[in-house]
Amino acid sequence: MKKTNTKWALILAFATLSAIAFADAPPKQMTYERDILPLLRTRCLGCHGAGMAQAGLDLRTLGSALQGGNFGAALVVGKPEASRLYTAVKSGKMPPNPAKLSPSEIQTIARWIELGAKGRAKEGGHWAFRAPLLPPIPAVRAANPIDSFIGSALQKSGLSLSPRTDKRTLLRRLTYDLIGLPPTAKEITDFLADTAPNAYQKAVNRLLEDPRYGERWARYWLDTAGYADSEGVLQEDRIRSNAWKYRDYVIKSLNADKPYDRFLKEQIAGDEISGYRTAKAWTPEIEEAVTATGFLRTAVDATRDDFNEHQFTEYQYRMLHDTQTILVSSTLGVTLQCARCHDHKYEPLSQKDYYRVQGALAGAIRPTGKLLPTYRRQIVAATTAEQARAKEVNAQVDTAIQGLAQREQKLLANYKPVYKAKFKTAADPDNATLAKTFEEFRKESETIAKARTQEEAKRIPLEEIRALYDQDTAPPTTHILLRGEYTKFGDPVEPGVPAILNDPKHPFTLPPIAKDANTTGRRSALADWIARPDNPLTARVLVNRVWAHHFGVGIVASPDNFGRSGKAPTHPELLDWLACQFVKGVGGGKAWTLRALHRLILTSDTYCQTSADRPDCAKRDPEDRLLWRQRTRRLEAEAIRDGILATTGTLDTKMFGTPVSNDLTGTGEVVVAGEELGGRRAIYLLVRRSLPVTFLNVFDSPVMETNCTRRTTSTTATQALTLLNSRFMTTQAAHFAERVLRETKDDKHPSDYEALKGRIRKAYTLGFVRLPTESESRAALGFVQAQTLRYERSGKPRDVAMRSALADLCLALLSANEFVYID
Repeated sequence: MKKTNTKWALILAFATLSAIAFADAPPKQMTYERDILPLLRTRCLGCHGAGMAQAGLDLRTLGSALQGGNFGAALVVGKPEASRLYTAVKSGKMPPNPAKLSPSEIQTIARWIELGAKGRAKEGGHWAFRAPLLPPIPAVRAANPIDSFIGSALQKSGLSLSPRTDKRTLLRRLTYDLIGLPPTAKEITDFLADTAPNAYQKAVNRLLEDPRYGERWARYWLDTAGYADSEGVLQEDRIRSNAWKYRDYVIKSLNADKPYDRFLKEQIAGDEISGYRTAKAWTPEIEEAVTATGFLRTAVDATRDDFNEHQFTEYQYRMLHDTQTILVSSTLGVTLQCARCHDHKYEPLSQKDYYRVQGALAGAIRPTGKLLPTYRRQIVAATTAEQARAKEVNAQVDTAIQGLAQREQKLLANYKPVYKAKFKTAADPDNATLAKTFEEFRKESETIAKARTQEEAKRIPLEEIRALYDQDTAPPTTHILLRGEYTKFGDPVEPGVPAILNDPKHPFTLPPIAKDANTTGRRSALADWIARPDNPLTARVLVNRVWAHHFGVGIVASPDNFGRSGKAPTHPELLDWLACQFVKGVGGGKAWTLRALHRLILTSDTYCQTSADRPDCAKRDPEDRLLWRQRTRRLEAEAIRDGILATTGTLDTKMFGTPVSNDLTGTGEVVVAGEELGGRRAIYLLVRRSLPVTFLNVFDSPVMETNCTRRTTSTTATQALTLLNSRFMTTQAAHFAERVLRETKDDKHPSDYEALKGRIRKAYTLGFVRLPTESESRAALGFVQAQTLRYERSGKPRDVAMRSALADLCLALLSANEFVYID
């Protein structure tokens, strides 16, 4: 009996404790996929699911449910009574079929909303779709946190960083990386002589402040922006007369170290944030912001006056697709363009997501709107009042000039009979009457010409800017296009962002449109969302691109695809640490600034290490994914060309302005006009889609069909032949030889042999920023002497033969791997 009582007492105690524990336990974590979706699948997804999202509401995923539909948000986190999903099923209005939800099922939905309306971790589980959090710096001791992250990963694999490279190699690497040109001999000499501990940091700061930095790094952004100076598609490939203003905007913004979030906002919605329509004066700040929207005017756009409505609609949808692709791939690094015709096959991106983003552009780009050829979509760089004043003044100028033209015609009419009489009578030219008439005519002509000049000086020029702007505040509804076909409209969608990236606690929202508004505000809202500090992708994508340009490969090797189908990061914690630092301000400095990011990367031991091979490390990490050495990189096409011009002394350093035109030779080669005399930097060359410059194209400069988020680096026989035989190279080699002769003419040498050795040293110093080795010097001497003799035997005078031989040596140096690669 006692044992039985004891047994039941224990059972009762256990049950009591269990009940208490259960009562005090936190509520079960409810998820959309486990607790809610099964309730909706058979009742709701027939109308709000695949291929059928009535009222714009898609309930297949939590992300799309949170995005809402045509009537606004379906869920308000924590508030069931404010959530349309709950109130619709509670009232019995939904679902409309007999299979209503039971009271307990409705209560389950209410409880789930109260607990935060969460989904399983998998819904947003991919690392790139979650906002980066600042990770702790690894315990590996280093002056630069980057080296702690890299060093920690290397240690885990039994590897280590390589020694620091020599100062000469380091300065060449740094100078090409930051300004895209080789260091001068003086810069090398000064750097080698500077023994201060901060000598390298000073060089980094000097180059970051160099205006040529903007020219170098603008090229990278213009690639991702798809910049070109022609419209493309049609055979005409019409030149965009003022597209270059956007190119100059990018250069100036980088040189000003404009915060990246502001840089993005101006390019996506500069017209809206500048308020140019209601401004009292047209300021440089307004012009800068309006010009920035040229970012959304880079896509192929060949619409013309003679297009019919069908042609206009077709070409505008093409342009809209490309514009959206450029915007998303350059800022967010996801392949949303793959969801144009159907839901993405590999990413949590729906077709609805694709058209949501497109809806944000609908205020400005309207394929079904009035026919506006590409050249007519411009903004006049003046306020409404300034335009009216200019119209008035210019009309007065036109009237005055017209009067002067009539006066000139009358003068000519009076002069002709006298002029004819002079020759008809064979009169003496010194005849006083005729001479007087001629003199009066001359003075009157000069008076008219002077008056015309004075009148033209009064004219107020009105420049146009190739920009993007909302046509009004009532854009047409955006529809899903069935299978991506512009003639087949599906369900309407509201402007928005991809559901997987939309934070339910801080969702994307559109601003209300005021009665006196002249723009939708959609692009401003989109720009604000992209540039938000907690956007999962924006900072990561930018930081990764900068890293890739300094190391040859990004931490994520697919810079345009951070999704599940992209490459996994080699150093995920480092990527997130850099992204967080970039957003909040590196070292406590200004937020979102590129220079601080450059400085952090460039002063790391990881960047400064040698690129020399280490067989033991190569066995463990043959692709150098962990960065146990710096990577040898071939220069981009533009840097090769610019470096050649700088080395030969023919580089024109003029900045900004209209692009340099191209010529098509009889052999089909596209060359730069006037190139035989030198030229401006490649960023100022005309980018014509149908006629890419041959030299740049050979070295993998992209032909802009949409945009270029990642350049390829090829090695082909054509490149070697171009370096050795192209007209550009042979001409520049001759200039190089002349520079060598010019800069050594005052050198004193005991013999012609020693003079030649001095010229060879000068050529190596200019070409390779170093002196030749003994073996190189002997080989170069023998080569020049043999070539000189060969040219003399062909009939050339001694002096000409020597110059030609020296030019051949210079060509060999410019064609060498050491010139076109950086270690």
